[in-house]
Amino acid sequence: MRSDLYTITFTTIITVILGLGLSATADSLRERQVLNEELDIKKNILSVLGYKQDIPWTNEEVQSLYDANINEIRIDEVGSIIDELDKNEDLSYTIYQSSENNKVTGYAIPIAGKGLWGTMYGYFAIEPDAETVKAVSYTHLTLPTKA
Repeated sequence: MRSDLYTITFTTIITVILGLGLSATADSLRERQVLNEELDIKKNILSVLGYKQDIPWTNEEVQSLYDANINEIRIDEVGSIIDELDKNEDLSYTIYQSSENNKVTGYAIPIAGKGLWGTMYGYFAIEPDAETVKAVSYTHLTLPTKA
């Protein structure tokens, strides 16, 4: 039978080793997590605006399709367009404008609301006439908070 001191020492050493390993892994994957979050947001915006995929998009396809067809418009609380130099993060919103061949094909507006188990996030897409709903997408999972 081993002593209580041995058990406490062994448990402490294992806890420290596993904690350091987990911390190092999380830190090394942080950049990839941020990139994956950005790409997931872009995929959701493209999807709600009607860009359909027959096979799963690669990261490069998502980025090139987004860059070629989506324009981010920053507005303030009254709906005025904000120049990049004048933007105030607390009071601005982003609307995503879709265009093909220099013709506007729709707008995607981020939405959030309370769900049963937490906040729901998604996008509400409308046609250029601003009267017809194009699509709505949402997720019931809460997004991780930014540190």
